[in-house]
Amino acid sequence: RTTIDLSANFLQSAATDQSRPGRTVRQPEVPGPLEPHPAPRTELEKDPHAERDTEGFVLSLLIAFLCVYCVHGWPSWHAFCFFEVVALWFLLAFLIFLLMHLFRLQGKMPCINWPLTEFFHYSVGCVLLFIASIIASVKSGGVSALVAGSVFGFIATFLMAVNLWTSYSMACGPQAGASV
Repeated sequence: RTTIDLSANFLQSAATDQSRPGRTVRQPEVPGPLEPHPAPRTELEKDPHAERDTEGFVLSLLIAFLCVYCVHGWPSWHAFCFFEVVALWFLLAFLIFLLMHLFRLQGKMPCINWPLTEFFHYSVGCVLLFIASIIASVKSGGVSALVAGSVFGFIATFLMAVNLWTSYSMACGPQAGASV
């Protein structure tokens, strides 16, 4: 007998219930090292750093909005209204996605491709927030709060681009068990 046969017999005898002869105890099914594990369900379960990236994005976008909102007498009214609208829109969109995640509404709407929706949200957000931050930095007129708002807008743009990359790489990257 080989070592593998002995260990298999030992495991079978260890799993036999001693109170009832000939009856085996049901072992819990655990995926082995070569079996694929079930796919994660949400972005936060896929990437442990996604929650931190998202919190940083929302915080920097909120700071950028408040820096612009609290200043009176803008040098260029249209430029900073555009910045406020873009910042508020993506804060509102994030709030909607957060509420949908908390109430698990995405499972009740299977007709929507959620990874594509997330990718579209982040890509449009990166472009519009980058444009708004450039316009805000050019039109700030040396007002320190507006400069700080545009800087936090650039930081939010960078963090949104990081979220875009991680959501894309998680949704469209190499699958588990695929050969590289």
